[in-house]
Amino acid sequence: MINGKGRFNGGPLGRHAFQQIFQTIYLTVESPKIFLVPFAVVNVEKGKRYRLRVFALSCRPFFTFSIDNHNITFMEADGIEHDPVEVQNIDIYAAQRVSAILNANQPVNNYWIRAPPTGGSAANNPNCETFFPK
Repeated sequence: MINGKGRFNGGPLGRHAFQQIFQTIYLTVESPKIFLVPFAVVNVEKGKRYRLRVFALSCRPFFTFSIDNHNITFMEADGIEHDPVEVQNIDIYAAQRVSAILNANQPVNNYWIRAPPTGGSAANNPNCETFFPK
Protein backbone atom coordinates (compact mmCIF):
# COMPACT_ATOMS: atom_id res chain seq x y z
CA MET A 1 0.00 0.00 0.00
CA ILE A 2 1.14 3.51 -0.72
CA ASN A 3 -0.40 6.28 1.38
CA GLY A 4 -3.08 3.86 2.54
CA LYS A 5 -4.20 2.87 -0.95
CA GLY A 6 -3.58 -0.45 -2.61
CA ARG A 7 -4.98 -3.68 -3.93
CA PHE A 8 -4.83 -7.20 -2.58
CA ASN A 9 -6.51 -10.55 -3.16
CA GLY A 10 -9.85 -10.69 -1.37
CA GLY A 11 -9.95 -6.89 -1.02
CA PRO A 12 -11.75 -4.32 -3.13
CA LEU A 13 -11.31 -4.99 -6.80
CA GLY A 14 -8.33 -3.82 -8.77
CA ARG A 15 -8.30 -3.79 -12.57
CA HIS A 16 -6.64 -7.26 -12.82
CA ALA A 17 -9.25 -8.87 -10.56
CA PHE A 18 -12.02 -7.03 -12.43
CA GLN A 19 -10.77 -8.38 -15.77
CA GLN A 20 -10.64 -11.93 -14.38
CA ILE A 21 -14.21 -11.69 -13.05
CA PHE A 22 -15.47 -10.04 -16.23
CA GLN A 23 -13.99 -12.83 -18.33
CA THR A 24 -15.43 -15.49 -16.01
CA ILE A 25 -19.02 -14.34 -15.44
CA TYR A 26 -19.44 -11.62 -18.09
CA LEU A 27 -20.31 -8.68 -15.85
CA THR A 28 -20.89 -5.36 -17.53
CA VAL A 29 -18.76 -2.33 -16.78
CA GLU A 30 -21.91 -0.54 -15.55
CA SER A 31 -22.56 -3.13 -12.82
CA PRO A 32 -23.12 -1.30 -9.51
CA LYS A 33 -21.22 -4.04 -7.65
CA ILE A 34 -17.95 -3.34 -9.48
CA PHE A 35 -15.56 -0.51 -8.71
CA LEU A 36 -11.83 -0.10 -9.18
CA VAL A 37 -9.59 0.83 -6.28
CA PRO A 38 -7.49 3.82 -7.33
CA PHE A 39 -3.74 3.86 -7.02
CA ALA A 40 -2.19 6.41 -4.69
CA VAL A 41 -1.12 9.66 -6.34
CA VAL A 42 1.81 11.59 -4.90
CA ASN A 43 2.06 15.08 -6.37
CA VAL A 44 5.47 16.74 -6.41
CA GLU A 45 6.89 19.95 -7.86
CA LYS A 46 9.82 19.84 -10.24
CA GLY A 47 13.03 21.10 -8.66
CA LYS A 48 12.05 20.26 -5.06
CA ARG A 49 13.39 17.50 -2.80
CA TYR A 50 11.12 15.18 -0.84
CA ARG A 51 11.93 12.92 2.10
CA LEU A 52 10.14 9.60 1.74
CA ARG A 53 9.51 7.42 4.80
CA VAL A 54 8.94 3.82 3.73
CA PHE A 55 7.75 1.11 6.13
CA ALA A 56 7.78 -2.61 5.37
CA LEU A 57 4.50 -4.13 6.48
CA SER A 58 5.24 -6.96 4.15
CA CYS A 59 3.70 -10.29 3.25
CA ARG A 60 7.06 -11.60 2.04
CA PRO A 61 10.61 -11.30 3.42
CA PHE A 62 11.33 -8.04 1.58
CA PHE A 63 10.22 -5.76 -1.21
CA THR A 64 12.13 -3.53 -3.60
CA PHE A 65 11.14 0.15 -3.56
CA SER A 66 11.80 2.33 -6.61
CA ILE A 67 10.42 5.24 -8.61
CA ASP A 68 10.53 4.96 -12.39
CA ASN A 69 13.22 7.06 -14.11
CA HIS A 70 14.49 8.46 -10.79
CA ASN A 71 17.40 7.74 -8.55
CA ILE A 72 16.69 8.08 -4.84
CA THR A 73 19.13 8.91 -2.07
CA PHE A 74 19.13 6.36 0.76
CA MET A 75 19.94 8.13 4.03
CA GLU A 76 18.49 6.30 7.05
CA ALA A 77 17.37 2.86 8.18
CA ASP A 78 15.51 2.08 11.41
CA GLY A 79 16.32 5.49 12.88
CA ILE A 80 20.06 5.30 12.19
CA GLU A 81 21.39 7.90 9.77
CA HIS A 82 23.88 6.85 7.10
CA ASP A 83 26.06 8.66 4.64
CA PRO A 84 23.73 9.43 1.72
CA VAL A 85 24.00 6.97 -1.17
CA GLU A 86 22.26 7.50 -4.50
CA VAL A 87 20.59 4.29 -5.68
CA GLN A 88 18.01 3.10 -8.22
CA ASN A 89 16.08 1.01 -5.68
CA ILE A 90 16.08 -0.02 -2.03
CA ASP A 91 15.40 -3.51 -0.64
CA ILE A 92 13.29 -3.09 2.50
CA TYR A 93 12.94 -6.06 4.84
CA ALA A 94 10.02 -7.01 7.09
CA ALA A 95 9.41 -4.43 9.84
CA GLN A 96 12.19 -2.16 8.54
CA ARG A 97 11.80 1.59 8.15
CA VAL A 98 13.91 3.64 5.76
CA SER A 99 14.19 7.25 4.64
CA ALA A 100 15.13 8.30 1.15
CA ILE A 101 15.30 11.61 -0.66
CA LEU A 102 13.56 12.06 -3.99
CA ASN A 103 14.94 14.85 -6.16
CA ALA A 104 12.10 15.83 -8.46
CA ASN A 105 14.51 16.62 -11.27
CA GLN A 106 12.94 14.78 -14.21
CA PRO A 107 10.56 16.21 -16.83
CA VAL A 108 7.02 16.69 -15.56
CA ASN A 109 5.19 13.41 -16.16
CA ASN A 110 3.61 10.47 -14.32
CA TYR A 111 6.09 8.03 -12.77
CA TRP A 112 5.19 4.70 -11.15
CA ILE A 113 6.22 4.16 -7.54
CA ARG A 114 6.99 0.45 -7.33
CA ALA A 115 7.30 -1.85 -4.33
CA PRO A 116 6.92 -5.44 -5.56
CA PRO A 117 7.57 -8.22 -3.05
CA THR A 118 10.81 -9.88 -4.13
CA GLY A 119 11.74 -12.37 -1.44
CA GLY A 120 10.29 -15.76 -0.56
CA SER A 121 7.56 -17.59 -2.42
CA ALA A 122 4.10 -16.26 -3.21
CA ALA A 123 2.81 -19.82 -3.51
CA ASN A 124 2.27 -19.98 0.26
CA ASN A 125 0.54 -16.60 0.54
CA PRO A 126 -2.80 -16.17 -1.27
CA ASN A 127 -2.87 -12.42 -0.46
CA CYS A 128 0.25 -11.69 -2.46
CA GLU A 129 -0.49 -10.50 -6.00
CA THR A 130 2.43 -8.84 -7.74
CA PHE A 131 0.84 -8.09 -11.12
CA PHE A 132 -1.00 -4.77 -11.27
CA PRO A 133 -1.41 -3.55 -14.84
CA LYS A 134 -1.32 0.14 -15.62
